[in-house]
Amino acid sequence: MAKYLFGTQYIFYTNFEGRMLSDEEIERDLENMVKFNIGILRLTLMWADIAVAPSRLELSRADYIMDVAYEKGLKVQIGFLHDSAPSWAVAKYSDARYVSAKGEEVYFTLGRAIKGHPGLCLDHPGVKGELEKFYGSVVEKYRNHPAIHSWEPWVEIWFNPNDNTIYESERESFFCYCKYTVDKFRKWLASKYSSISKLNEAWLSSFNDWSEVEPPRFKGQRVVDWLDWKTFLIENQISHLKWLTNIIRVRDPDHPIYVHVPLSCVGSKWSKMESKVEGFYLRDYRSMVSSVLIDDWKAAPIVDVYGLSLYPTNMYDYYLIIHGRELSKEEKLVNADLDIALNLDAIRCACEQTERNYIIAELPGQFGGLFEPYYDRNFYKTQRIWTFMGLARDSKGVIIWEWRHSVLGTYAPSYGLCDENGNPTERTEVVARLAEELDKVYSYVKSMERISSDIGIVFSPRSYIYDWAHFGDLGRSRYSILGYYKALWELNYPVDIVHIDYLSKVKNYKLLIFPWPIIFSESELEKIHSYLKRGGKAVIEARFASKNKCGVLRRKLPVKLSRLLGFTFGEILREDEIVVKPNSLGESAPSTSLTLPIAVCSQSIKLERIGEIVGVFKRSGNPAIVLSNNVLAIGTFMGLSYVAKGGKSLLKMVDYIAKWAGVSRTAEVYGVPEKTVVEVNGFKKREEYLFIVINHSTKTIEPLIKFNIPSRKYVVNNIIEGSRLIAENNYIRLKLEPRDVAVLYFEPK
Repeated sequence: MAKYLFGTQYIFYTNFEGRMLSDEEIERDLENMVKFNIGILRLTLMWADIAVAPSRLELSRADYIMDVAYEKGLKVQIGFLHDSAPSWAVAKYSDARYVSAKGEEVYFTLGRAIKGHPGLCLDHPGVKGELEKFYGSVVEKYRNHPAIHSWEPWVEIWFNPNDNTIYESERESFFCYCKYTVDKFRKWLASKYSSISKLNEAWLSSFNDWSEVEPPRFKGQRVVDWLDWKTFLIENQISHLKWLTNIIRVRDPDHPIYVHVPLSCVGSKWSKMESKVEGFYLRDYRSMVSSVLIDDWKAAPIVDVYGLSLYPTNMYDYYLIIHGRELSKEEKLVNADLDIALNLDAIRCACEQTERNYIIAELPGQFGGLFEPYYDRNFYKTQRIWTFMGLARDSKGVIIWEWRHSVLGTYAPSYGLCDENGNPTERTEVVARLAEELDKVYSYVKSMERISSDIGIVFSPRSYIYDWAHFGDLGRSRYSILGYYKALWELNYPVDIVHIDYLSKVKNYKLLIFPWPIIFSESELEKIHSYLKRGGKAVIEARFASKNKCGVLRRKLPVKLSRLLGFTFGEILREDEIVVKPNSLGESAPSTSLTLPIAVCSQSIKLERIGEIVGVFKRSGNPAIVLSNNVLAIGTFMGLSYVAKGGKSLLKMVDYIAKWAGVSRTAEVYGVPEKTVVEVNGFKKREEYLFIVINHSTKTIEPLIKFNIPSRKYVVNNIIEGSRLIAENNYIRLKLEPRDVAVLYFEPK
């Protein structure tokens, strides 16, 4: 990837577009793409559109587009959508329909303007055979075409029956319970447990034969069957990706294979935090557990380049009520940016830890739909911020969804850079300028190394599944991660998301944070013990490892881990606040006490040997935070509290913890209004540095920024503006317009 990849999705057929485009329209579109700095187009081939009969593929339009693209100097990524089943395949393989937990078969619809939606179950051998013929024929036809750039076997991975469908009951939205998937699940269980007696021991069941085993269909107090069922579905989804990727790779080993997901498995798509009388909950839609069913750390290494989509349904549709009040417009915008940041960092880490690159694979050209399409400068600023947030996190490209407006389904009329007739708009012009800016900055960044993170937040898919199965949503697990991430993001501490499976494989962090650490296997506890034994510092929250891998109460920790920790979590209390002595964490922290609000759970902690009590519960005086052997134990869920309650004290506490671990910020920002977020990400090459500075607020600000790099005089080039500054003692005064980006390149003077 010599240049920053910049492309667009191109719809040319009946789905979304409503008709086939003519030769003249296609030629004009592709000519305009080149004019407006598009370097690559994604040509998505839907099974129902292309496989018009069992032995006939209709590719005349695709042929023409490939030829014109080559003539105009464009490259083409060919993507596949198998979730649009041809009517002949539906008739031929009627037993391949998805089946809900209620036992009802899914019938077909235009869905998201996709005929044959949501496709047929990939566990059906006949369906697999038909798709192998479809994919294989397309790859063999185009693998030597001079316009081909890459392939995408699955345009946006998710478990399609759960998508965009209204169900009358929750059980109608659980899939797939067809005989092929259930049989595959039984074989998976037999491989995992080796005998029916071992399954009975784990599940607390009394089966006599594998044929008696059924996947769970109701959520309740028992979660062990859900832990296995959802883990199987995720692994099954991964196996489908491997199979589809292999169809392409064996026929064309020369061109790279891309794939992308709606958002990272750490994030949750289009979610709202809503208030209740006590606590809060998450309306869980398109999460790793519900419908996406993917683990990025397992999916990324299958392909050559990974990616994600960035699509809130509305820029202001995040966390509508968190603190018992309606959020301001600016708070909603910043929270949307926060969610994007978390998902970008999670995808970055999944790719770094598996040695892959990633791109922003779908970014809307416009928001809206039938009743409220909109585009204005605020949207463009957000679009620009998100792409630079990606570049600041080592993304290698962006693809805009889409070139023309959709004219069918709920997407219409929106998302296009052009209007529904293919005429360029203001959107086309501003995105062309954005492409120039990104490529200009990437020419510096591509030879530099991103300033690395010394803090890792540990992510466990099992915790998410347990949370969803036990409570019905991800309102504790995900928001515990988000709370710590939010505080560190606001303070400009670089942070990584560390998958629990990769804990022993990644670098030595100065600090690991274990949010909502309820459920761990014995092998995972062994990895935690090894990290602590090496001298790493950690934050461990309440209810630590209280459940084993099956979700059953763990009576006691492994002896060697318990001895190393030097404390035990004890009685559950009814408390509202913790009073902390920050100077217990180091001389730089103040001696004045700090009061931390509690959102959920108060658990006392007992020191088993020499350690220090850092904080106590305000009402009872029982130990709430203790420091023992490089582990800071917190008797509540502090990340969750920061999302639910907010407040300066929690932000300060996270800052003190980072300093206790010896971690430095990328930069320190002074002279801005309260709650203004100025994000700074950095790169380095020998004695040169580059910083991407983003003003997430809607105000014009002039912050004084101290960059934490070796002290000396630097000449600073503002790359986008073309101006030059001098940095004295690493300080720069910088004017930033609302929702603005600045890129500063530091060279020693």
